[in-house]
Amino acid sequence: MMRKLLFCLLFFPFLAQAQTNWKIDTSRSGISFIISNFGVDVDGSMASPVGIIQFDEENLANAKFSVKIPVGSIRTGIKKRDNHLLKEEFFDAETFPNIRFISSSVVKEGDQYNVTGQLSIKDITKKVIIPFKFERTAKVGGFQGNFVLSRKDYTLGGGMLPTGDEVKVKILVVVVAG
Repeated sequence: MMRKLLFCLLFFPFLAQAQTNWKIDTSRSGISFIISNFGVDVDGSMASPVGIIQFDEENLANAKFSVKIPVGSIRTGIKKRDNHLLKEEFFDAETFPNIRFISSSVVKEGDQYNVTGQLSIKDITKKVIIPFKFERTAKVGGFQGNFVLSRKDYTLGGGMLPTGDEVKVKILVVVVAG
């Protein structure tokens, strides 16, 4: 019995070092995107995701990303365009105030990870795979990823011809031990 107690006392401090629950530092995180409009690349941004991130590089089976991004935070540098993007034909922010992502799995491939999950924009949910890199110190970590999605898959802007279909998305999420 004493050996078991001694083992637990010695082993549990090492378990505590593996960080799984992270708190998103919204002041240093955000989403950016690029889409073609009338043949010109338009860049924009959205606020940091908020939600739950559970991630330990040594235990990917228990990884979980459940986040939302407020649609009303979209910024393209032109207020009139930003307001138009919030209308029903694009994001319909009044009815669907958040973009949501819920992971189903994370795998490591080479020097990066791939998180698979369900991305919901408006009332449409699609499976996506987001490749990302993760770097950390003892108390701070950073997720950085890029992926491409189809604007038409989520009926953003309907069939508007001058707006391109491909949206290049870049994610930077800084997290702190929590």
